[in-house]
Amino acid sequence: MLLKINSQVKTVEISSLEVSDGKRGGNITAWVNITSAESGWYVVVVSGVSNSGEALAGISTFHLNAGEVLKVPVLVHIPQLAQTGSYKLYAGVYRFSSYPNAPIHIYGPASCEVS
Repeated sequence: MLLKINSQVKTVEISSLEVSDGKRGGNITAWVNITSAESGWYVVVVSGVSNSGEALAGISTFHLNAGEVLKVPVLVHIPQLAQTGSYKLYAGVYRFSSYPNAPIHIYGPASCEVS
């Protein structure tokens, strides 16, 4: 009998994404919990769309040490003329040196309301 095991080791992993609601002309605060297996500089992007396709996005850069768990804040700007309603946001983490070409891990969605 042959047992084949496929495994994937992520150098950085997102374990949760929490987002607040927001108002036009303000922002949404997103908190992204990230665990690292390797020390280095990273970028996290929180972005998404409404049901009608209106897009929002925010970005943060940070340093993680190996084995560290960090709760990274990301401010997502809401334009004054953005559509109101429900948005689904995702978080993606990248190595600083390879941003924006190679996401390591993507997590979500998390829902929020824009009024």
